[in-house]
Order: sequence, then structure tokens, then C-alpha cells
Amino acid sequence: MDMNVVLNAIKAEMKPSMGCTEPVAIALAVSRTCEELAAPAEKLNMVISSNIFKNAYSVQIPNTGTYGIELACVLGALVSKPGNTMEICAEIKPEHVAKAKELVAAGMVKVEVLKSSGFYIECVATNANEKAHTITQDAHDNMVFYEKDGKVIVDNRTTESVTSVETEGGFDVTKHTFEEFYNWANEVDVKELQFIKEAIDMNMEIAKIGMEKKYAFGVGPTIQNIVNKGWMAGDVVTAVRMIPSAAADFRMYGGNGSVMTFCGSGNQGISTTLPMAVFAEKMNIPEEKLLRAEFMAMLMIGVGFKLELSDKKQVGTIAKLLTIRYSLATVFALIFYFLLPFELEVRQALVILAFSPIGSAVPGFTEQLKGDVGLSSALNSFAMVISITIMVILLLVML
Repeated sequence: MDMNVVLNAIKAEMKPSMGCTEPVAIALAVSRTCEELAAPAEKLNMVISSNIFKNAYSVQIPNTGTYGIELACVLGALVSKPGNTMEICAEIKPEHVAKAKELVAAGMVKVEVLKSSGFYIECVATNANEKAHTITQDAHDNMVFYEKDGKVIVDNRTTESVTSVETEGGFDVTKHTFEEFYNWANEVDVKELQFIKEAIDMNMEIAKIGMEKKYAFGVGPTIQNIVNKGWMAGDVVTAVRMIPSAAADFRMYGGNGSVMTFCGSGNQGISTTLPMAVFAEKMNIPEEKLLRAEFMAMLMIGVGFKLELSDKKQVGTIAKLLTIRYSLATVFALIFYFLLPFELEVRQALVILAFSPIGSAVPGFTEQLKGDVGLSSALNSFAMVISITIMVILLLVML
């Protein structure tokens, strides 16, 4: 296997982003639509998939202290300029927020939601003399269609959604085994993995800020408070839970800082890079070994996040296992919240942790035990989606 193909495939899935990726992607899509307008946009007509809507609806926009899909749209128009990226929210100033709120109240934006689980953002920006129309599809910064005043400039639309399985150079991660991943991780020149070190450093900086005070639910500082009171051991396991949580909270709160995303997700970028980095630091594991492990983990996530099933008969098995898993999580969550003699924020943090996703390394262990990797991967993927949904709902209810 050409190692450059593998490395380029991983690099293609890594991009820095400020804040939760969905509202940022909306702002970026509007920004790109408005770039070629000679005068500011006066109306924005948006069509977004239900998947984008649910992920963008209630998370804060960086540098605003608030949230809102319509607000993200208008802010994208106000800070529009060539060269904007997923770090577009770094350009937002207080005067932009004030003006955007006025324009939202005046009815500048109309948003329509499609019944689709895919990634789709369509924007039509108009003023008295001009009209620009774009479509962003399948990835946060993947503009596939651009039309200006009726003239099509770019049209790379596809009839079917392109998944992250097929990446640069035609590399299909699902066609390879965990044994191959392990061999590649040991054979690759560690100098070629410095981009992973940069991702770790970027996400660790955000985690450090997230540990300074309570952002969003404040899971990291809350766990540290529990440790300080002697109610939990301050060991490596606690640190692995605490530090990535702090980074995720800071990001979802809309903090002013960028994280390195992976496969289009900031939280996935955090959960891919930080747990092993924290473990390596606490256990004095050499940097080279850490980078090789991170490299293998990124390959494993590509095959582990698999929502389709090769055997439809397994649906019943998955449903049964998920029912058991979340029934037990509910029981433990009720015990944590109503029976433990801890402060409210401690009990709330434990409830959230009870519903945390199954570890992404599970399919790898399944293969070692000669089990059904396809079933394990599908179960892991469904659990990830269900857990994140439940955790978001709990945050909205308890905050």
C-alpha cells in the first residue's frame, strides 16, 4: 500500500474549526455565497437538511455568546470575504452580533428544513440587482454548486451523498483489516506524522482553557472538583475522562478557539486525539509511540463508524443489545441523580457520563477475539449517535 495515499486520506479528513461545526458551516456557506455580490445581501433564503438543523439549533456561535441558525446565516453575510474557512467566526466582533440580531428581527433570513439525514446547505443571497446561489453538500466546506445571476459557474452536484469512506486517491478504509492498520502504524516514517502532533497540540490548548472555568456543562472542572474533594481518584483514567470533556464543553459553548476536526466533527477530533495523548503523558509513553497509536486510531474510526449493516438479520440483535445498554444507563443515571449525596453539578455530570458512547476501540478488540466486527462496528456507530442525542437533550433539560 502506498503510504502517501493513506496519509493524504487522513489529512483530508482533518480541518481546524472554531465552534460547533454545523453553525460554522452555515455561516461559511453564506459567506461564500455573498463573496461575489457587489453590494451587501438583503435577503437570504436557506434550505438545510434536518441533520444540519438539529446539530446547529441550540449550540452557541463562537464570539457571540448566543445561538441561532438565522443569526449564523446573517453573521456569515456580514463577515463575508474571499478566503474564509471553518475558522470564519474568528472574524465576528460585537458590532457584527448587534447588527445581525437587528437583521434577523427584520426578517432577512428564511430557513426551510429538508427531511434528510445527509449534509446539505443551500443558500440564495439577493440584493436589489444581484442573486447568488450555492449548495454545500456532503462536507462542511464542500461547495458543489455556484450560480451568479443565472450563470452557472460551478456544478459538481451528485445524486447520491458521498460518504467519508471514499477519500483522496480512492482509498477505501473499509477494504483493509486491523492487522494492516497495525502494520502501517509501525512502518510509517514518524516524521510524516507531525500533522497529528499539531492536531494534538491544538486540541490540548483548548482543553487547558476548558479546565480553567465552567463552560457549558463544565464536566472537566466538575470532575476536578470531585478529585480535589477526595471523592474520586486523580489517576490516569480520571484524567482521560476529564481533559477531553473540558475541550468538548469549551467548543460546544462557542469558545473563542479552534479545534482540529476529524471526519467533519470537532468532538470526534477531540475524542480521537486527546484521550491517548493524556494517557501517554501520564504514563510517560514516548511521543513516537503516541503518534503511531493516533495514526492507527484514525484508521480504525474510519471503519468503526459504520451505520449500514451487511446482514439485516442483525438488526434485532443490535436492538436488543442497545435496549439493555440504555436501560442500565437509565437505572444508573437515576441512582446518580436522586440517591448520591453529592452537589447538584456533580450528580448532573455523572448522569451525562452514564450515557456516554461505547469506546471506538471495541471493533478492534472484537476482531482480536474473532468476533463479528461488522456487528460490533454497527453497534458502536448506533450507540454513538444515540448517546450524543441523549446527552444533548439532557444538557438542554438540566442547564
